[in-house]
Amino acid sequence: GKRNVVVAVMDSWIDYTHPDLAPNMWVNEIEANGQPGVDDDGNGYVDDIHGLNLSGQQPFDNHGTHVAGTIAAVNNNGIGVCGIAGGNGVDSGVWIMSIGYLFAVNTYDDVARGYVYAADNGAIISSNSWEIQGWGNKMDTVSVLREAIVYFMENAGQYEQSPMNGGLVVFAAGNDNKETPEYPFGDPELPKENLITVASVASTGMRSTFSNYGSWIDISAPGGEKVNKENGVYSTITNNGYGFMNGTSMACPHVSGVAALVVSKFASPSLTPVEVKRRLLRSSAEVDKYQAGYPYRSKLGAGILDAYAALSDDTGIAPDCPTDFKVTSVNDSCAVFTWKVPTDAK
Repeated sequence: GKRNVVVAVMDSWIDYTHPDLAPNMWVNEIEANGQPGVDDDGNGYVDDIHGLNLSGQQPFDNHGTHVAGTIAAVNNNGIGVCGIAGGNGVDSGVWIMSIGYLFAVNTYDDVARGYVYAADNGAIISSNSWEIQGWGNKMDTVSVLREAIVYFMENAGQYEQSPMNGGLVVFAAGNDNKETPEYPFGDPELPKENLITVASVASTGMRSTFSNYGSWIDISAPGGEKVNKENGVYSTITNNGYGFMNGTSMACPHVSGVAALVVSKFASPSLTPVEVKRRLLRSSAEVDKYQAGYPYRSKLGAGILDAYAALSDDTGIAPDCPTDFKVTSVNDSCAVFTWKVPTDAK
């Protein structure tokens, strides 16, 4: 991960003092070097040093801290975990901006302000491990969220030497074990081109029993299973700790982290969120083969996230032609062809 890539974690307030996260926390330099209790940069928020704590005086929380660790915990420092795009925390690793809120405390208007803040302060990827159930009955209130998400998609990265032109929004699919999409996936008025929806798979490749599924899923990623805690994802938690959690909330930051790596490698003024999304989906590994006997085939997105493949360069050299192509059976409704897949150039 590179230092010019900022990921906004739209979640509960991150423990920015955690030793595995502190080196990679985004810093508002004007506020950091200003006076406590003063809006030094005049943006309407006081002491927004590592982001925006919309939940007021709410303390650090495990959920947002865990998500942040998967994306960008410092690598090779001898402690804890290695985040996907965490680098060495000195001259490499992406920045994490904390946009902290709790739906028990905050309104949709509050959360909407977080998207605007993130876009206006340099974030280009928004990681969202949440959903809104029953949103169809709240159209008058969620419309402000739609407007804010679109604002992020269109206005993020609009600054000199930005690594990407536009904002990529990554969302967890939800843990309701159902096929019907909740907000934001079911909103027909929300553009989906810059949106990635993430389902969860266990270490076996099978759909996690809690994960939502359906034709609206874009990709799957590791989110653990609820058999026992060791089948979850291990990451940072508050008070300098580490712990297991599972859910599509844990799958989502895997995709956000790999997206951050893709932007880091292929950064350019012309790089768009659509291209990053396409690369993640087209490079994903097969997922349907692990769902044999279950009704989830073709309902877990393009495949399972594959970081190595997503970062690989396309040589443009086609594979060798098959030499054993044959028709094995033919009937009135179909024909079956077989061949061995030839070795690719890489």
